[in-house]
Amino acid sequence: MSHVLGIDGGATGTVCLLMDDSTVVSGRGVSGPSNIQIVGVETAFDSIQAAVSQAVESTAPVEVEAVCLGMAGAGRASDKRIVRDLVERLTSDKALPVKWSLEYSTTLICNDGEIALMGGTGRPEGVVVIAGTGSFVYGRNRKGQTKRVGGWGHILGDEGSGYDIGISGIRAALRSHDRRSGSTKLTEYMVEHFKLNRIDEIIEKVYRQGLSPGEIASFCIKVDQAAVGGDETAIGIIDHAVQELIQSTRAVIKDLFMVDELFDVITAGGVWLGRSGIRTKFVASLTASLPSVRVTSPRNEPAHGACLMALNSFLTPPAIAGGE
Repeated sequence: MSHVLGIDGGATGTVCLLMDDSTVVSGRGVSGPSNIQIVGVETAFDSIQAAVSQAVESTAPVEVEAVCLGMAGAGRASDKRIVRDLVERLTSDKALPVKWSLEYSTTLICNDGEIALMGGTGRPEGVVVIAGTGSFVYGRNRKGQTKRVGGWGHILGDEGSGYDIGISGIRAALRSHDRRSGSTKLTEYMVEHFKLNRIDEIIEKVYRQGLSPGEIASFCIKVDQAAVGGDETAIGIIDHAVQELIQSTRAVIKDLFMVDELFDVITAGGVWLGRSGIRTKFVASLTASLPSVRVTSPRNEPAHGACLMALNSFLTPPAIAGGE
């Protein structure tokens, strides 16, 4: 029986699945972040190594014939070379109970959008709209043409993401405190969420202690809560996030699909789980102009998609493997 590893490496965590050639998952590992742009190469390697170790521990020793790493922050050729070097280090690790039987063609390095789409639909075609700590939209059509929009990181972009909603909520809370805008529940929620004694302590939290993008994105939950309670400021932030995600999705669809073409749009990431109707609003807006689109939740997690891509690399000609 052949086995493969599928790895989903992101800014907040790393997931590794061990799958056999009948697509049965026999191991799962979870560890820390592995986005090389955010945490650096060494931390990324440690996270990947830990996730792999967990995934194989119940099946060890195991022979792995293919591996696919879908890595946030690894979209450029130079970044992929760095990740490939990490794989070489991984396969040289004698402490891992793995017999590696990899070739260049069965070692796939791709972006996180590819594995999210494959995991979400079970196929390489369609569109995935990821709204978690960060955000981006990735699509691929039946001709193999691809397009990615967004994913520029929390400083340059990530519109509609948890970070975008969270930082917008913090800014709105401060504007209200300054009486530059009307009252909002977000001011109270910010003090509570970040455990502040005084509102100006947010300066130390952000600038001196250096709140991470993930920590700022966590305030998205309180913005959602305020919106559920009818807070107009919070509702406005949520509505703006919806429109940003809609614009990005339409940009991908316009370049890849015909107006009346039937395809799936997958919504993935924690932002979509909000109770204030962000997903409902997104679906209503998108399908109003594109009624043939089917908006669905992911069938499986991105690491599962990575496993399917790894299997494809040696069980069939690698037409949809999505490597370099």
